[in-house]
Amino acid sequence: MQINSSNIIDRIDTYFSKHTNIKISVLFIVLNAMLFCVIGGYLEDYESLYASICRGLYTDYAINDYLQDFHTVLFSVYSFVNSKFPDYNVYGIWLYVLNILTLCYAGFILFKLFKKFPLFFFVAYLFLALDSILNISSNRIVIVLTSSVFVHLLLNHRLHFFIPFIVYSFCLLVKPEIVVLISFTLIVALWIENKLTKKQLILFAYGLFYFLLIQFLFKHFFSEARQTFLYYELDFFDKSNIDYGHLTATQLLQVDAFKKFNIVDKVHFTNAFYKSIEYKHFYFSWLNIKQCLTCISWIVRQSYVYVLVNIILIALLIWKSNKRTVFCALFLCLSIYVVSFIIKIPDRYLETYYALTALFFAWILITQFKWQRLFLLVFSVACLLILTSFPAKMEQYKNTQTKVERFYTTLYAQNAADSLFVINNVEYLGRYFPPDPFYKIKRQNCTFLNFWYFTTYQSYISRWEKLCRCNPLSLQEKVDFIISNHIPFMTKMKDFLVLKQYLYKMYKMKIRIENFTKVDKDLYQLHLKYQ
Repeated sequence: MQINSSNIIDRIDTYFSKHTNIKISVLFIVLNAMLFCVIGGYLEDYESLYASICRGLYTDYAINDYLQDFHTVLFSVYSFVNSKFPDYNVYGIWLYVLNILTLCYAGFILFKLFKKFPLFFFVAYLFLALDSILNISSNRIVIVLTSSVFVHLLLNHRLHFFIPFIVYSFCLLVKPEIVVLISFTLIVALWIENKLTKKQLILFAYGLFYFLLIQFLFKHFFSEARQTFLYYELDFFDKSNIDYGHLTATQLLQVDAFKKFNIVDKVHFTNAFYKSIEYKHFYFSWLNIKQCLTCISWIVRQSYVYVLVNIILIALLIWKSNKRTVFCALFLCLSIYVVSFIIKIPDRYLETYYALTALFFAWILITQFKWQRLFLLVFSVACLLILTSFPAKMEQYKNTQTKVERFYTTLYAQNAADSLFVINNVEYLGRYFPPDPFYKIKRQNCTFLNFWYFTTYQSYISRWEKLCRCNPLSLQEKVDFIISNHIPFMTKMKDFLVLKQYLYKMYKMKIRIENFTKVDKDLYQLHLKYQ
């Protein structure tokens, strides 16, 4: 019996095209459940760190940290709930659920766009969802939600503005700068395509106003330490345009301590420190060209599948579409690299962004030229290629989780009497912060000496104020507390030597190891004393 593949595709298309919204809802729930069961979902490294802050694993609960640049106001809500359920990862579980809801919302938008091509819709949804399901990230969620909102406004719906407005407002509470950046990109693209509406402009103006309001509040009402974190430290840490030739010996020591060894001291939380450092010209220089090339290199090497699909679709647009559409496509693909000239674009943004641009280009082409089977083939192959990278990613997450569990097992053994420990710094996220959002951990009677720029979080400050009644930003005072009270101190030996050298050069403070025991591979528990 000869099987006609063409007839099979037609029958599948006919079957799914008869489905109602309720049936599609069930389909999404089942599909997401299957994908999460098979693939799993893991917090990206920085998300696991934020989860530990909300849980109060190494700090106080972050209930008073409502003035954050990240998850503004919501951060305190997560932490308050976590204080009622201390053994659970409230932040991680919420991101897990939010990720599912986000993909369902984006899926409904895709269904509206491709409802005449149901089989292609299914493959397109997988193309968008696969990587986002495995790698749980606030940034991915916000990019998908913001893009879905703007497309939603193009569709005819009786709740046309209410739902997009609520979703957009939530996104602003999570990551306002990403929302504004993505919104601006989409506004320009829609204007080029002559599809821009007043409601989209109103939404963008609302987002821009919120972003500027937050910046105003940060500038006028935050402490100097918080301002340095927001306006200097991130830029200082990411960019490589410091003029080392003009640094004094003290400045060089302070710069290297932060940039190379994650050592943060009270000087790193003063505006005067950053203003005193001379910088090389960054904009329109080799430095930002290099930063842009690094961004391009990463996306080509790590996410070649998304790049390849975009190249194929743009080639078809150039062949068949008008100049306006081609210009819009090139703008969407290249604008992210223009932005990378100014700021460092985190790698995790790019895969999600290019998945969305590919779907937008496919929508234009498939509605104009009916090339369903060609696109079905392209996106099916792309999904298979994406899946081939999953075993390595999943193994990496599982290995990280194993390391975390081993660390906590050792920590419980060392901390049998519930005595206080201090850990040097957060340079190795895969040891201290579990990527599994459902992993239960009891709050630890330990804290970090160097908590990177999160040292300005009120939960960290309150924790140290209660412990030592000293300046939580002062490295010297915290080390003095550790030594005076015989607090066990966890660090790598090479990091201890760096810390020892820094304290001597900065404060003429001489410390040495009294005794030590091995805790976890290269991590040691030290007892320190003055020489």
